[in-house]
Amino acid sequence: MSILVTCGCGKQFKVKDELAGKRGKCAACGQVLSVPTLAPTLEQVKASPSPHRACPTCEKTLEPDSVICLNCGHDLRIGKKVPNAKPAVTFAPAAAFSLGLPNVKTHPSMALPKVARPQIVDSAREVQFAFRCWKFSIIALVLCAILTVAGIVLRIVAFELYKDASNNPTERFGSLVAVGGLGLSGIAVMCVAISFAVLLFKLWQQVQDGKARTTPGKALGYLFIPFFNLYWIFVVTKGLAEELNRCASQQNLHIKPASTGLMLAYCLLSFAAIVPLLGILAVVINLGIGIAAFGSATRVAVALAEERDGNTM
Repeated sequence: MSILVTCGCGKQFKVKDELAGKRGKCAACGQVLSVPTLAPTLEQVKASPSPHRACPTCEKTLEPDSVICLNCGHDLRIGKKVPNAKPAVTFAPAAAFSLGLPNVKTHPSMALPKVARPQIVDSAREVQFAFRCWKFSIIALVLCAILTVAGIVLRIVAFELYKDASNNPTERFGSLVAVGGLGLSGIAVMCVAISFAVLLFKLWQQVQDGKARTTPGKALGYLFIPFFNLYWIFVVTKGLAEELNRCASQQNLHIKPASTGLMLAYCLLSFAAIVPLLGILAVVINLGIGIAAFGSATRVAVALAEERDGNTM
């Protein structure tokens, strides 16, 4: 096969294939000519190594330096698929630094950053539920106390009316009612104490904006410190109302503020409960004042929770 070379003067020559790419002079005009190169044949193209190879199993294109197919796990070195082959995906050092990223091989602990979980704030429904549990526990305590007193009175009346009777069923029934009412009263007292602790904790959660005078845990825990709790009761009740009103004012909520006066009265009547004879009356009055005081605080706390939930949606 020969190569056709055309000179600028119009003269044409046929040269051998071995002269492809070389230079020579035209025999007619003496101009220096370049012999063009031959296009590769189909057989040469097939025989020449390709920069990209295909996997013999899945026919996926492989990189020139690949030894294992990342798609199916075929190992080119042994000519078969390696079971359970899970090649790790890493960044090449040059590509990593060109993108401004650290090299995974030099930073094996590189992983997605952990997102800090936001502080969980109780919703309005949970605060309302806590207040209702405390209120119903107080009502149950009052009913159990009435049942106990009724049993005692019935036993006394039956004893006075039937002094001579050796076996008085009315007296035994009164004793049974009194003992049952006393036991139920003990259970009701525990329910009141537990539900009050839960309510107090949840109310203080609603004012945790970084400016509150105490945390929910401290507000509840410091009440168990002897003598110090005589002062702390004012902080966690009257102070709670003040914190709720402060947060409501910052949020521009048009709502009736929590009553600091009722909270103060609740604290003072709690001390009056230790006075003999007067203490029973003080406890009864304080139960009603407590429901009203913490009801006003719950109303503001619910409004704060609803406002917060609405802003986060």
